[in-house]
Amino acid sequence: MKKMMLALPLVLATLFASPITSAAPQESARATAQECRAYWNISPATSSQRCAAQSIIPVGADGCSVTANCPFNGQWITSGVTVSDKWELGRLKNCSGRLGTNC
Repeated sequence: MKKMMLALPLVLATLFASPITSAAPQESARATAQECRAYWNISPATSSQRCAAQSIIPVGADGCSVTANCPFNGQWITSGVTVSDKWELGRLKNCSGRLGTNC
């Protein structure tokens, strides 16, 4: 019984001495060029509307920027757009040669 009484304070001290994790949310991972390209590849602009990316780069915390050539009336028009969330790239369309989501 004496051993148990001596061990209890030791166990309690160990519990209270362990580091406490913060309740604050951790910073989210930044978008990568590969993630930006993956979302671009599923967009209507590239999958069915023949826009060709010139550059795709991560921007800010989770955004992406894309510059692309899109066909319109027998011409190729260069257009660029920056989105704050990489998933928005998957919604981009060829809006008369310009990249957009509402056209």
